[in-house]
Amino acid sequence: MGYGPDKVRQRVTMVTREVTMQFFLDNTDADTLDAFYVTTLKRTLSFDWIDHRTGNAAVYRFVAPPVFTAYGSALWWDVTLKLEIIG
Repeated sequence: MGYGPDKVRQRVTMVTREVTMQFFLDNTDADTLDAFYVTTLKRTLSFDWIDHRTGNAAVYRFVAPPVFTAYGSALWWDVTLKLEIIG
């Protein structure tokens, strides 16, 4: 075991996958997303959505708070989400 590549093994059966998504939202949609994150999910809960890569149902959670970047006169927002697909 002193030579060669490290020996590794899977420690848990649940696999997660990080996903970064970017959206272009108006003020109303940005407010809705922020309320969903803060009020509905209480910044920690998971939520059901679709896995956009496979089209299957998936369970997500936020890895970090949404990042809102003003676009132009702040009537539009460039929003970046760091999410984790659970399972």
